[in-house]
Amino acid sequence: MFTGNRNRLKIRQSSLDTKNAGLNRELAARQLELSSKTAQNNLIYAWRTYGSSLRQLGPRPVTSVCLKKAIRPAAIPSLKR
Repeated sequence: MFTGNRNRLKIRQSSLDTKNAGLNRELAARQLELSSKTAQNNLIYAWRTYGSSLRQLGPRPVTSVCLKKAIRPAAIPSLKR
């Protein structure tokens, strides 16, 4: 009688462990997606701030050429004109 309950509890625990592993996987995937979106948004914000600074300065300083080579607007879909 007690052995049967132990087996049933082990099966239940196994089922819960499997469900927990699936939820942990889903959480990790969502955290990665959030991190990726945050990084993309930060890049877009930095690029726009940089462009705004260039417009306020007037003629382009020499450093803008170097930065333009490092990050091309065409590489960022939302910045294509």
